[in-house]
Amino acid sequence: MDNFSRIEDYLDGLMTDSERRAFEADLRTDPSLASDLAYLHEAREGLTRQWAHSEQQTELVKILKPLGKQHFGPPARPLRARLQNALWGLAAVITAGLILWLVWNRQAPKRLPVAPMLFARHFRPSLDFGVARSVDGSNADTLAQVEQAYKNGDYACARTLLFARSENATGHSSFVFLQIGQLYLLGNQPDSARLALAKVETGYSQQRDWYLAMSALAANDPIQAKIRLERLAAVAGPFQKEAQEIFDALE
Repeated sequence: MDNFSRIEDYLDGLMTDSERRAFEADLRTDPSLASDLAYLHEAREGLTRQWAHSEQQTELVKILKPLGKQHFGPPARPLRARLQNALWGLAAVITAGLILWLVWNRQAPKRLPVAPMLFARHFRPSLDFGVARSVDGSNADTLAQVEQAYKNGDYACARTLLFARSENATGHSSFVFLQIGQLYLLGNQPDSARLALAKVETGYSQQRDWYLAMSALAANDPIQAKIRLERLAAVAGPFQKEAQEIFDALE
């Protein structure tokens, strides 16, 4: 299935749960798909505005026709024909204008991406279950279940298992909540991700700030994203260069 067919099914709510999860996963790793989604969504909004304008024209005609009959008598048949031709001409002009607008918009230079577009471009989960097992080998069975749920795209199940594990993760709760925060982001729940990541303390400060910045981008909160990104860009580390790039794009 091509991109636009998938996007139309997504916007129309015609996907199954598994198809929607797969589409949203592709959206996070495919900038072209994210760009096409934004384009088609904007085109649909343009069509809606144009039809609303057309409906207003129709209502105006309904109001003017009785007034014309009252003050000038019943319209002659040629006048009615001319009115119909004028309305059809107006519809043709609106349609042609919309087509030209869509062509121009497709060929025009891309605007700076908004915060959610930056999230889709830069968010990459780092759920390493091998590292998780080395951190807390006593929960190997639970971690295997978490890994399987993650591979199946069942992020809610994976979070539930990790929340249960966090109650007994003495000394490892920050690592656990770092994983939970990413799972919330994968499930398109940035506000819940922020709450989980806020519980990440010592040892993971840069990873915490990075995913908090991603959460802010996903929630279309560029101000909070810039606060975290500026902090990351000022310190040498794995996120420094990318944080500066995103910060500059938000300016």
